[in-house]
Amino acid sequence: MKKIISLILCFCLILGTIPGILAAEEKTYLALGDSITAGTRLEEGQSAFPQIIAQTNGYTLNNQGVNGLTADVMYEVLVTGELDADIAQADLITITCGGNDLLDLLYEVVTNAYNAMYSPDIVPDDVVLIMANSADPRYFPLLLVTMDVMQGDGTPANPPFAQRADFLAEVDVFISNLNLVMGYIRALNPDVPVLMPTQYNPYRFFTGLYTLVNSSMDAAARVLNDAAADGGHVGCFGWC
Repeated sequence: MKKIISLILCFCLILGTIPGILAAEEKTYLALGDSITAGTRLEEGQSAFPQIIAQTNGYTLNNQGVNGLTADVMYEVLVTGELDADIAQADLITITCGGNDLLDLLYEVVTNAYNAMYSPDIVPDDVVLIMANSADPRYFPLLLVTMDVMQGDGTPANPPFAQRADFLAEVDVFISNLNLVMGYIRALNPDVPVLMPTQYNPYRFFTGLYTLVNSSMDAAARVLNDAAADGGHVGCFGWC
């Protein structure tokens, strides 16, 4: 809940700097993005941040959040043309994206490393399920593999996750896809404010053995945020 409140306050401050937005009436707000936009796993009675932003500022909300959305899939959705009218008519657009791009690669790398040492093989979708169940006999082996992937051993052959060549390549792909998304939006609505929060570290509040994973994931999230900021797509509107 604290993360949602922080995001809402940040967005409200940013909105207040855009002339005419807070005073506008009957304006349309298009929310694009992943589970953060969709409001997945919120407690009963809580609202996703787009709902609160819309209610606070008098917008009509069009929430197109989709669980698990990545930047490439977002672009694939846009080029279908199904949201063209929504984009063209929007007075505000927000985008949450990047977390799944980062995690999808992490789970793939962890899966490959685990399968190289243990059997039977697992698939990337198994990683979250196993890590959520400490009674699973694969839990501790997978945890050790994950920590090794995240931290590395200081050698060029096994650097920390945030310095891996495949991670840095994935960041480049993410920015390329984000450029396509922004270009598509701007072609339909050149002047609409488009706000994108920084990507937060999903392991940020974990403790114990996960502290090592936490610090390494924080470094990876910062690399992703820096790349997006360098491209002019993101400011410190969320969890920095």
